[in-house]
Amino acid sequence: MIVVRDVFRAKYGSGGDLENVFKEMLPSLERAITEVGGGDVRMMEDLSGEFFTIVVEYTLPSLSAWEGAREKMFALPEFGGLFERMVPLVETGKREFWNVVAG
Repeated sequence: MIVVRDVFRAKYGSGGDLENVFKEMLPSLERAITEVGGGDVRMMEDLSGEFFTIVVEYTLPSLSAWEGAREKMFALPEFGGLFERMVPLVETGKREFWNVVAG
């Protein structure tokens, strides 16, 4: 089992807008993740650290499942428009893959 964390830092003052776009994306992401056997999708915002940071975190059975979920997500018709709205709001981002070893 792996945990994937997509970390996005919004441009200054755009944190709320980025959060709203991600809230609209979550049902599509959850559907894509569920279709490949994953789950536990959640979105978090910063309470400390770098301002205007949004994290989307989810679990998947493997890296190949992540690849499948990514393909499904980008193939959804509604995703393209949401992605276009997201891009100008993001200053930077990163993806982390974590191997679950206990718990």
